[in-house]
Amino acid sequence: MAKLPQAGKGRKVYGLNEIESATLSYATMSERFVAAVLFPHDLGMISFDDLYALGIPIYLPTNELIVSMATAHLLGGRNYPWYMLREEHADHSAFAFAERPMPWEPGWNGVGALNTTAGKAVYLGHGVKDNPELLAKAISISNFALLPHVSRFRSIAGLLRGLGKLSPEDFAAIGKAMEKSSLEAWETTSEFYQSSL
Repeated sequence: MAKLPQAGKGRKVYGLNEIESATLSYATMSERFVAAVLFPHDLGMISFDDLYALGIPIYLPTNELIVSMATAHLLGGRNYPWYMLREEHADHSAFAFAERPMPWEPGWNGVGALNTTAGKAVYLGHGVKDNPELLAKAISISNFALLPHVSRFRSIAGLLRGLGKLSPEDFAAIGKAMEKSSLEAWETTSEFYQSSL
């Protein structure tokens, strides 16, 4: 710990305990945190979307590192992340597309894939665990991989070097750009979500 960068003006590192992480409001998060480091545990993460919409700068591993982490989790039995990519849950996603077609191409030829039995099986997660290329494609179309203004790192040392170079003004500028991007994305997708209610 002695070799980690020392706390500077306006800089603190927090680790939330179970109670804190369950009770933080959006207002508290945006007042308390200058940035967040996330290690993805699935293709879709509410924590990522919430932090992004709040304009809290997000730092994530590179896609290559995420593929390695996901592979280890999918092959291991101790932990249970990457729920959306596990074959035993893959078909549950099909219900979302049964009644209402997607209004846009979600990537990875999703609309076309869902129209065929074989394509649907692959798109919904079948065979991903044993196919690193397919896993990489799935990760490459997640929000955390596609949305702009997200910073990526290849190692913890690289993350710490990158964070050390930024001023409070830099974090604020990144946050404003994220908020703007989030509002633009909502304008594109809100009609679909509102019609699903």
